[in-house]
Amino acid sequence: MEIKEMCSSPKDESNDIEQFEVIEVHFEKFAAWLVAKNQIPSTWRKSVADVRWQIEKAVPQLPKHEAIQEILKENTYLTFHHCRQIRNVLQGLYKNDKKVEDDAVVLAR
Repeated sequence: MEIKEMCSSPKDESNDIEQFEVIEVHFEKFAAWLVAKNQIPSTWRKSVADVRWQIEKAVPQLPKHEAIQEILKENTYLTFHHCRQIRNVLQGLYKNDKKVEDDAVVLAR
């Protein structure tokens, strides 16, 4: 199965995700290579499934913010980049909230 991934060099200086060139990667071969080189564990699929489950559980708890709702409406399958965009919105919403900062420190440990 082939999927399209983004290469690391943008077409221009913008950090916008749409500015990256698309390359095709044989995902299964790449994953097998990463396992063979001990870069990821052989149980990586279970870890991915756990993360997907946590994302699905967290989405209904998100605040009803315009930017977040737009991301969720446009994308039925949330990727790392969508989650990062949502995190950035949340950081902007709660940048002065001391309780959120304390919770983030506890979760990071």
